[in-house]
Amino acid sequence: MAQPQQQEIIKTTVRLHPAYETDNPWGGETIDVELTNGPADMISTKLESVANLWYFQFKRGTSNTVYQYFGVIDFDFKRILARPNRVPTKKELLEDEDIKKIIELLEQKYPAFTVYFSGRKGIHVYVYAPEMFVYPPPDFAEDRGRLNWLHSFLNTTYGNEIYDMLDASIYHIGKGIRPYSMPHPKTGIRPFTIYQKGPYDCIWTYIIEGKLWDTTQLFVPEINSFIQKKIIDRTKKSGISEVIKVNTLSESSTDMNRIVLDYLNLQPGKIAGNGICLVKSNGKCKNLFKVQNTTYCPIKRGCHSRIGKSYVYIYSNHATFMCFSDTCGVASEYTLKKYLPPLTNLTDLSTELFDRGEISQRHFESITIPPDQKYVSVEDIE
Repeated sequence: MAQPQQQEIIKTTVRLHPAYETDNPWGGETIDVELTNGPADMISTKLESVANLWYFQFKRGTSNTVYQYFGVIDFDFKRILARPNRVPTKKELLEDEDIKKIIELLEQKYPAFTVYFSGRKGIHVYVYAPEMFVYPPPDFAEDRGRLNWLHSFLNTTYGNEIYDMLDASIYHIGKGIRPYSMPHPKTGIRPFTIYQKGPYDCIWTYIIEGKLWDTTQLFVPEINSFIQKKIIDRTKKSGISEVIKVNTLSESSTDMNRIVLDYLNLQPGKIAGNGICLVKSNGKCKNLFKVQNTTYCPIKRGCHSRIGKSYVYIYSNHATFMCFSDTCGVASEYTLKKYLPPLTNLTDLSTELFDRGEISQRHFESITIPPDQKYVSVEDIE
């Protein structure tokens, strides 16, 4: 007698509510919620009630591949649309020029989507479309490769106009998006629907009942240099003249984390009573850190009016800053490079290695230097 086929386990990662009272939405722990162990409406209710942040990242079975549903978009406008004592009406929001433009663009492409007011200065959009459930090729699965991949998908799928307005940081730095049952931490206003097209009213019920993971497709970016082209394009729009800037620090600095902290401590903007620190991101980028306890921004070359949104990618011999504030955006980078003696003669290097017996007495090992690593050291060649 044939054994019944075991159902594949599908999980999604969510961040729970903090265990203590705080306005930090990242204060709670993350857990995986299984999507295949009950009715869709029951699981959807659980995801709405226990989660403080949704990530719309999925894992199936024992695979290490992280799938993404990109039918969730966040738009943050520079102006504040709501305050604790002032809730805009649905009519007022639909008359906003940016919101009208976004809805018009989505109307042209998608038969079903819902637009929520976020509670302060933006909107959250849920697009119901199975083609939004995708996964990356192995070369684009982690770190800057995944960043490259997700920006390419967003631009290819939504087009330049929507791409240039959306906030892509909800996907790759672990920022996530608040459930529509969660009030905004600064205004206390709960998200509410301002526009709906199509029959769906719950994104999780749509994903679970439709088993979108069975229709998932591999998305391969058209060109590896996509992100560099978009950075240059955004730089021209934002008026920033330099995309990459390089500082060379003293030879005595050997650890890149220490170099970054030394650099930041030399700048203005430190928060009184708190030391500047680097906090590892909860996203999929293993070498990405958030800069905390300073308002200084390397991109701006000055201080923001409040604590900034600076992040830094740390490598063995250099570190690259990016800022996700409204004023800086992702158009520019600032790179710190560890001092390395110039490598001028490969023959001298190989002779030294032979003298030390390191070539003749060990097997060769091959390493891959990723395309986003801007600098190669002697240690890499050794």
